[in-house]
Amino acid sequence: MAGSGYPTLPVATTAPRLGEPVVVIGNAKGFSNSVSVGIVSGTNRADPTHLHHYPSLQTDAAINPGNSGGPILNRRGEVVAIVAWRAEDGAETLGFGIPVSRLLDTLQRVVPGRGVVRPWLGAAVREPYWSRNDALPNQLGLVVSDIHRDGAAYAGGLHRLDYLTAVDAMPVNDLTQLRQALDKHKPGDTVVLSITRQQVSDAQWADLTLSVTLGEDSGPVPGVIPRLYNPENDDLF
Repeated sequence: MAGSGYPTLPVATTAPRLGEPVVVIGNAKGFSNSVSVGIVSGTNRADPTHLHHYPSLQTDAAINPGNSGGPILNRRGEVVAIVAWRAEDGAETLGFGIPVSRLLDTLQRVVPGRGVVRPWLGAAVREPYWSRNDALPNQLGLVVSDIHRDGAAYAGGLHRLDYLTAVDAMPVNDLTQLRQALDKHKPGDTVVLSITRQQVSDAQWADLTLSVTLGEDSGPVPGVIPRLYNPENDDLF
């Protein structure tokens, strides 16, 4: 509902530390103004289910359906994160939130009438199967599974089945790292992609660099909270 003069919560200006106490407030299971307490269990976490491509804050405070979009507060009552997801399959006290710094960065990308504007690579990428399915360490980069013919990657010379290893010398061994690297830029910026490509002629692998001018991707503002990315398009960048 539109209006002004509503009460607001202060936003933390420093990132929370491991072990710092936090409070979660929300509508857990329909119980309004439910409060749970815990600590910061981890920072910069990647989602092993690949539904969320941003570094998350982890807490052991109880998080249940209905908490999504609610605040995670520090001991000073400052918002440090927004509740976004929790681990499933019987796991307990494994809740995660969007760091408030990430949220503010995304809101700054909102353009009236166009939603959240982000740089667009125009490629579908995946972590190698052993990393994606078995959560094993990956130091080989990301597999380019498809290229959009009207996208920046195609124009810059990226090929299907290339391995993308770095963006502007920043390693990208998982999808979260790729999102972080791209979000340092805006549409129209030129980035340098480091790739490994198999040469058809001799079946050898070659290390190459490509200069790519990023395109533009935009989406609806409601996509910001509680999820920043549409799960149906998670591997598209």
